[in-house]
Amino acid sequence: ETRIMPVYDITNCGPRSRYTANGKLVHNSDKVNLQNLSKRTKEPVLRRSLRPKAGHVWVAADSSQIEARILSMVAGQQDLVDTFVSGREVYIEMATKIYGKTYDEIYEISKRNPTKEGKAMRNLGKSCILGMGYSMSAQKFSDTNKQQGTDIPLHQAQNLVSVYRSSYAMIPAFWRKCNDVLDVMYSGGKMWFGGADNNLFFADGTSEFFGVRIPSIQLPNGQYIFYQNLRKEVKDTGQISYAYDQFKHGKWLPKYVFGGSLTENLVQGLAFVILKWQAIEIAKHGVTVNLNVHDEWASVVPREQAARVAKIYYDCMKATPPYIPDG
Repeated sequence: ETRIMPVYDITNCGPRSRYTANGKLVHNSDKVNLQNLSKRTKEPVLRRSLRPKAGHVWVAADSSQIEARILSMVAGQQDLVDTFVSGREVYIEMATKIYGKTYDEIYEISKRNPTKEGKAMRNLGKSCILGMGYSMSAQKFSDTNKQQGTDIPLHQAQNLVSVYRSSYAMIPAFWRKCNDVLDVMYSGGKMWFGGADNNLFFADGTSEFFGVRIPSIQLPNGQYIFYQNLRKEVKDTGQISYAYDQFKHGKWLPKYVFGGSLTENLVQGLAFVILKWQAIEIAKHGVTVNLNVHDEWASVVPREQAARVAKIYYDCMKATPPYIPDG
């Protein structure tokens, strides 16, 4: 008993929302980061290890394909937005562009009467949609899939990258826009960009925080993404790239940034803005949110309330904040 420390309520642990145990700051931001509680592996031991108390159950929900959805919105890729809105399978849509088959043909063999070939077609479409949105190269796409157990030769990966970028041309255009944003911030300029009306994000190369000039991009909810000490550096290859300082593992480290990675910063930042807003909406209905993992929220509730809470989750997590009108 003398070795066990109590777990504190993070929302009620002092003016700076921090607490200590054994003389050390307890946090979940750097070396300890709960990323995945897998539910699709053969043995999801970690997820099953979280047991509710007697008479209670977990209610959990995640935002389906939230990054791919937001990317299509901020880049103005309207046909991809329309696919999401219609409820059609976006992974199958991508597979039709790869294999030259109709949507119904691939849907039949991947979902309705699944075959090994059909599931492989859909999975390749999924890999493209989820992997190529931030300007992933053909080499990296090939290497990443190989690590996950799928062998995609480099020449095939090059063709897939070409198909993705030509099919959704507004997304590469947004990467180029983000390169322009870096140029503007570096030179001390300002600009609005992103979304249907180019007014979703505000980049400011002159913004100051506590008397220090730190180029920043403001998200629609007022939150900032900082690019401290934004500068140009020469890589080992001789290429000139932008870099900024990122505080990680207790020290400032250089981080390279380009159009694709800036796009990733914005999409992931906006995704969590939406997720936090949704959690607050859930809480307004009297449901306590107990856990966040990536794009998932979870609550422990009495068993008899589970269906009602699931409906609250469903309604709240299908909604988007009023300051993101194209959500």
